[in-house]
Amino acid sequence: MRLDEFIEGFYQKLGTDFRANVRAGQICNAPFLYSYENAEVWRPSKFDGSQTQATDFSIVARPGDAYQRSATIHSPRLESYEEFPVVRAKHRPVVLLVPDPPEVGIRDFRGGGRINRHLCLCAPCYGVVDAMDKSKYPQNFIDRVRLLEFPQFMFYPMHRACLRTASSGWIRSSIYFTMS
Repeated sequence: MRLDEFIEGFYQKLGTDFRANVRAGQICNAPFLYSYENAEVWRPSKFDGSQTQATDFSIVARPGDAYQRSATIHSPRLESYEEFPVVRAKHRPVVLLVPDPPEVGIRDFRGGGRINRHLCLCAPCYGVVDAMDKSKYPQNFIDRVRLLEFPQFMFYPMHRACLRTASSGWIRSSIYFTMS
């Protein structure tokens, strides 16, 4: 038996306070960054006379010296060994895995990072059919995902009210990200 057939009431209707009381397992729409797919950086290509203010930038694909340049720029601020990565993003359904934790009652320390960041851990949802309702994957593979054969995938059945789509899909557990 497949997990989505075994669990009755796979989806639960949330109360009207769902925005104020987010819970693990809640499905939301959020901007998802495809930072792992893109190795381009946005590099300064022209500078002012002081060489500390960038006046023009260009996109450089997979530079061999990425994150290894020691020069600093004051405007826009770019420290040694930093880059501006070029990242694609789009809104997609995500499952909230860990809601924003309560504040830690401690002040930030000078020179240290912020203690309270107000970030939630999420996993993106991917559909198994395209916009033309054609399967993106062979049915035998989808059935194997439904049988929990692959630990990196969790199947979810279609539910238009939750996902704004009439498609089933999966959650890829190898890709988690934070959102605020």
